[in-house]
Amino acid sequence: MSRTVRKFAKRNTHLRKRQTQDAYLLICTECFSLYPPRYFSGQFAVFRMCRPCQRKNVELCSYLEKYVYEPLREKRWEPFQVRLDRLASKCEELENELKDYKRKYCEPESTAEIMIDNKVEEMLDELLDKCAELESERWNARRPTRKMSQDDFNQRMFELYNKNTKQTDAEVLESQLSS
Repeated sequence: MSRTVRKFAKRNTHLRKRQTQDAYLLICTECFSLYPPRYFSGQFAVFRMCRPCQRKNVELCSYLEKYVYEPLREKRWEPFQVRLDRLASKCEELENELKDYKRKYCEPESTAEIMIDNKVEEMLDELLDKCAELESERWNARRPTRKMSQDDFNQRMFELYNKNTKQTDAEVLESQLSS
């Protein structure tokens, strides 16, 4: 068998294999075109986004790779405080970017746009406040409590007793004087 005959035989077997693989077609979710499965690679086979659409929608593809299909598993073990700090820093960055954007590009705004911007700023501030509260709560929970003196302990027990029996101070004094 000559070299060209082997070449054609190889090509024909390859084409036959490809035809059997292409027995079914998938629809791209972006352009609604039919493509054989080989046009969908990796995780995008689930989402069914063809290669031309992947090239057109780079932001969407990077988002899908990062957050939907391949989440960062190695960061799940990180302690709560590290994730909280990261969230707080992202909120601060978003707030700064919003202020920079407004300063550079925004013209005098309508009242609706001003209200939306104020609401966004308030939400970011609330997120930062919540992060700070959580951090302070965790810090206070870790801090060792001071040892109570005997007077503080007695006063606390007295308050708890009064709270449980629902007696006023006058009633307590009367009961102590009568006994």
